[in-house]
Amino acid sequence: MKTFKKQTCRYRFKFKGNEKITARGGVVLIDALAREYSLPKKIAQMAALDPRKRKGAGFAPEALATQIIYGLCCGATSLKDIERIGRDRVWLGLVGLRQGADESTLGEWLRAQTAESLAALQQLNKDFVRWAMSKTKPGRLLSGGVLDVFFDDTEIEVHGCKIEGARWNYDNRLALSFQTLWTGPFVLDSQLGSPGDVSDMLVEMIQENGEAWAAHKSHFYADSASSAAEHLKSIEDDGQFTTWSVSYNKWTSKLDRMASELPAPAWTDAQAPAEYPTQFAYLKHRPGKADRDYVFAVRKQQRPDELLPRFGYVVGRSGGTDPELFMQKHQLKGACELGFKGLLSTLDLHHPPCLKLEANQAFYALAVLAHNLLQALKLIELDDSQQAMSLHSIVYSLICVPAALSTHANYRTATFCLAGDLLAWFRKHVMARFPRRRPGRPRDGT
Repeated sequence: MKTFKKQTCRYRFKFKGNEKITARGGVVLIDALAREYSLPKKIAQMAALDPRKRKGAGFAPEALATQIIYGLCCGATSLKDIERIGRDRVWLGLVGLRQGADESTLGEWLRAQTAESLAALQQLNKDFVRWAMSKTKPGRLLSGGVLDVFFDDTEIEVHGCKIEGARWNYDNRLALSFQTLWTGPFVLDSQLGSPGDVSDMLVEMIQENGEAWAAHKSHFYADSASSAAEHLKSIEDDGQFTTWSVSYNKWTSKLDRMASELPAPAWTDAQAPAEYPTQFAYLKHRPGKADRDYVFAVRKQQRPDELLPRFGYVVGRSGGTDPELFMQKHQLKGACELGFKGLLSTLDLHHPPCLKLEANQAFYALAVLAHNLLQALKLIELDDSQQAMSLHSIVYSLICVPAALSTHANYRTATFCLAGDLLAWFRKHVMARFPRRRPGRPRDGT
């Protein structure tokens, strides 16, 4: 049998400058999906996004928004990266832009946004998510026939006291708060603001977006930061979820006493994993300031070297399942948290680009729209064998592919270079969205 070892590359290298080549040719996939939804036209119709006094000069808002959204889809992580991409003449031609804006122009446009324009961007994202959900196969959108709805937030740590809206957090660091509401893999609603109550937008987001999951069986997930009485009431009454579960690890002293007093028949048979046996039960409890009792699933774990057992709690509506299955269902929240992590890492949203809060809010709204475009491309267009691809893999396997531009007598051709396993799908998809034009003039002047 042969032995395989690390060897030095034996290729010879040559270098050649060529301004008719781009490393981001797959942006045509994003552009085709955006044009199918008429995204550029919808942005152009939003008068609030256009701060220009002379509407016939300068960059139109749809051009600037397109450059930012498509740039983020191509792996850009800052306004400087987006400016650099905008200097790629082949890339500009593929997305239909005549000129790319520089970093200062993009920043000036973001700083000119208002509360009205931010609301318009948020509504545009919600409309796009509903459209994408209607186009997605149910088996790819739903989990076991149930739509997962997930709320979470994170703190975006910043450096410098001049960033508007930044506050000192519990770790004594300046930070902004980024709250998101997800339906399946899509970010339906989001809000960037000052850190305070980490779930202060939960009630408003649930009340405003109930139509998004009304047509499906749904399960709502949240962590213990959303376990206050007002949050639980809104989830129960306003959300109209089929089932829901929220982690509960605050104010557990009374729950610990109640769990310790439960009789033996109330607990399930002891499970014996490798570490220590585990039992489950249900109990009812009214948290402080709540107007009703809620059902809590309890997990009891007894370590051999400890005198007292440990308890864990999940509050919610179980839908009639036993407590063990209910807590196992809640553990699927981890997959939703990985999706949030993918949003932050793939688009590098850990670094707000501007000092002004409204400018950062506009940038994050466009970033969320870019994320949803990538998710829609994956769920709607990719084959079943490609559904396991992460956003990072989609960006660097499908979007960042080389394309060379060649000019002929009366037309120009873009040649894409891909690996063999993706070439057939890429060719079929692009040719379906960009049909080959026949020679001659169009009939009837159309």
